[in-house]
Amino acid sequence: KDLQYFYKTVIESYPCVINEQFTDYYKSLEKENLDSLNKDEFTFRLQCLISKLHDSHSSFLNINSIYSNELYPLAFKFIDKELIVIATSEDTLKKYVGKIIENINNYSINDILNNFSNFVGYENHIHLENMLSMLLRFPKVTDYLKLSDFGLLKIKFKDNSIMNCKPRIPAEMIYNIAETNNSITNINDKNFSYKIVDSLDLCYF
Repeated sequence: KDLQYFYKTVIESYPCVINEQFTDYYKSLEKENLDSLNKDEFTFRLQCLISKLHDSHSSFLNINSIYSNELYPLAFKFIDKELIVIATSEDTLKKYVGKIIENINNYSINDILNNFSNFVGYENHIHLENMLSMLLRFPKVTDYLKLSDFGLLKIKFKDNSIMNCKPRIPAEMIYNIAETNNSITNINDKNFSYKIVDSLDLCYF
């Protein structure tokens, strides 16, 4: 009934953008045993459904649906199509800041982006990269996308080093770090939200 109500609400609200992908995915959900899903799994199914509208302003996710008590002590960003660890809150992980990620849980970055594109609506590839960078901090999302196993994030870098990371930073500890005259991104005085860092030595920028 929840699925049917959601479907009806969407087609009444977006009559001009309903497409075959959206309808086909809805029909596939009707065949699933949705009662066997937990709340998070059902929420992500609905998110996948609404992503088929290909509208970046439409989402079923909010901070409450992806919120966990703890987040990964890392921040990520795409630079020239490479996914990089740009900040950490822990001295022991400082050696990974600035490193280029080759794969996560044995999934290449291209495969991750392709899979993620079925999870969110986005306007262009840059928008998709930015959304992935942000949502990689949330273990509920990485578990659903099979990028982590019960929160354990396995990252291999292009220099062949490997990091296993569990979420352990209180989720309310999020700050704004300003990029000022950044030589890599050419962004001036623009804020972006990432994990708290006690020292700028723990940040790539």
